[in-house]
Amino acid sequence: MYMAVPQGVRADGGMVCKLRRSLYGLKQATDVWFKTIRAAFVEMGFVQCRADPCLFVRLGKNDQSPVYIVLYVDDLLVGCATDAEADEICAALSSRFTVKSLGDARYVLGMAIEYARNKGELVVRQTQFIKRMLERFGQVEANSVQNPMVLGQDFAPNDSHDMFEDARSYRELIGSLLYVANATRPDISAVLSSLLQYLDCPREMHWRAALRVLHYLKGTVSRGIRFCCESGDRTGIHAYADANWSGDKQTRRSTSGVLLLLGDGPVVYKSKRQSTVALSSAEAEYMALSLAAQEVLWLRYLLVEMGFKAEGPTTLQLDNKSAIAMATNQGLHTAGQAHRPTSAFRTRPYRSRADQADACAHGGAAG
Repeated sequence: MYMAVPQGVRADGGMVCKLRRSLYGLKQATDVWFKTIRAAFVEMGFVQCRADPCLFVRLGKNDQSPVYIVLYVDDLLVGCATDAEADEICAALSSRFTVKSLGDARYVLGMAIEYARNKGELVVRQTQFIKRMLERFGQVEANSVQNPMVLGQDFAPNDSHDMFEDARSYRELIGSLLYVANATRPDISAVLSSLLQYLDCPREMHWRAALRVLHYLKGTVSRGIRFCCESGDRTGIHAYADANWSGDKQTRRSTSGVLLLLGDGPVVYKSKRQSTVALSSAEAEYMALSLAAQEVLWLRYLLVEMGFKAEGPTTLQLDNKSAIAMATNQGLHTAGQAHRPTSAFRTRPYRSRADQADACAHGGAAG
């Protein structure tokens, strides 16, 4: 960012002007803005969540409903029970900032939000965002495919694979796909976890694989995440963990898969390569279990901060009996466990405190 002194002001060599306030574009601007808007929320009676610093909560007293504000830079989402509460918040913010109210959230950050209040249902899609991606990368006329990747495909490069010359386009495509995956499409997370490893030096096969993911999205453009209350359990967490043992043919590292459902829809999902090489399928599953337990604790803590009471432990489904035994049996120890990273053992104390708010119980095989 470059600035010049005002006209008529003499600036001799070696002299500088000190800004009296932050300006848009300065590296400090985002921090100053966040502190400013946070102070305004606090004055309005909101509390910043520790589990998510961009979520502010004002818990109601007596029979009043809680109010939530989600902040994304200078975009706000307000969750409340009545229009009067929304108008009150808008008026309070308008006294300090320039505010434009857009009514019910219909399109936010590339995500379309559809309501069916009579069914107690909410669906989040990215149809228009995906269509713009198809136009941007010249794939409007491309044929769609039925799956995001070829089963068993090995992305490890060798000398026979041609380099992809436009690495920037590859990174742009992967970044766009990653945004879709993180927002509404968990079904492409696994393949992106592999393609992300080749951002610096992609090959032609990686570019074609990334385009295949986009072609898959074209054929499933109307899919999204659906939240509802069919089970009658609004705040109950259903957690699942899994791992593919030695799935990376190059490093022999396994990949952890984690899925947390809330309101019958996925709110946390991860496909993450493990940091160490597992010596058995049980060990790979155990490390996936540890990752899932961390996410369960975070989500439970967030729900408590939002005013929802956590009732009983959360069942974490896993399809490996040996890994379940490692997590639940305090007296179990073998020499083969000594090499595991310390983080993998954090699941045991969660199990032993199953009667506390941050507890995590482990179920049997996931169907």
